[in-house]
Amino acid sequence: SIDHKNNPHIKKQIVNTDINTDIKLINEHFENVWKLYPKKLGKGKISKGSKKDMYLYTIDQWEIIISRYDKSVGDKQYLMHGSTFFNSGYIDFIDENYDATEMSYKSSSDNKSKNHTPDKWKGVQNFDF
Repeated sequence: SIDHKNNPHIKKQIVNTDINTDIKLINEHFENVWKLYPKKLGKGKISKGSKKDMYLYTIDQWEIIISRYDKSVGDKQYLMHGSTFFNSGYIDFIDENYDATEMSYKSSSDNKSKNHTPDKWKGVQNFDF
């Protein structure tokens, strides 16, 4: 577990617990974070809950999270759509979960050989669609 008091990079913001007053702030924050992401596909598919979760991190923190992800993808054509990244994909790139050695891939061929399979999918047959 990361000690957030001593780690200035990724600390959750303290947000107002009254969601009705925060909707405008959450949406403004989402728009600013969206501008940072390189593959802007699926914007309308990002859930309200995900937008609220995104508000827990500052713009500076999102720059770090997105940069970490971007550096981990060897071939940029394989970047996640924005909707996939912001609904769940970013989780691996916040400080609590980030491991630079596990996330860094040298090339797209390495990326294919080092695919990470979430535990919940281990043992499930892989289908090509």
